[in-house]
Amino acid sequence: MKLDASIFVHPSAVLHGNVTVGKYSSIWANAVIRADFNTIAIGRYTNIQDHATIHCSPTNPTVIGDFVTAAHSSIMHACTVGNRVMIGMGATILDGARIGDGTMIAANALVRENMNVPPNSLVVGVPGRILEGKGRPEFIEQNAISYYVLSRKYMEGVDSISPAELLSLMQKFEAQD
Repeated sequence: MKLDASIFVHPSAVLHGNVTVGKYSSIWANAVIRADFNTIAIGRYTNIQDHATIHCSPTNPTVIGDFVTAAHSSIMHACTVGNRVMIGMGATILDGARIGDGTMIAANALVRENMNVPPNSLVVGVPGRILEGKGRPEFIEQNAISYYVLSRKYMEGVDSISPAELLSLMQKFEAQD
């Protein structure tokens, strides 16, 4: 597997099989991305945080869009995740589920098999309940940008950043865009 030099992969992360990762994305400590049955495609500026697990099935690949945050200990299995999506800590997305752009999956929520979540929604609870029109795409993109900025610092050998410096670097990023 060949990854672009712009991608940050923590040394303890595991990427196995037919995995592609878009430019400027980051894979954090102890994340596991295993494409042993099918393909996994991760978009640009996407962050896969600590202990997140991404897998596929023989019948379904996993596709994750641009500017996605997959928070700590989240699980994505053989599903499709749109752009500017936030998957909360401990949330699980099961086989065949489709998550629309600008959607937030709450912490510990369960997105059931083959569930279709419309764009700009919020999914809460177990099993997941869809609240349409409650997504926050601007907030989601800001979070993805903050992880992009943090990953650049890690790549420079800096392992912490002040809130003021983070905000300043995020503003510079947005001014370029």
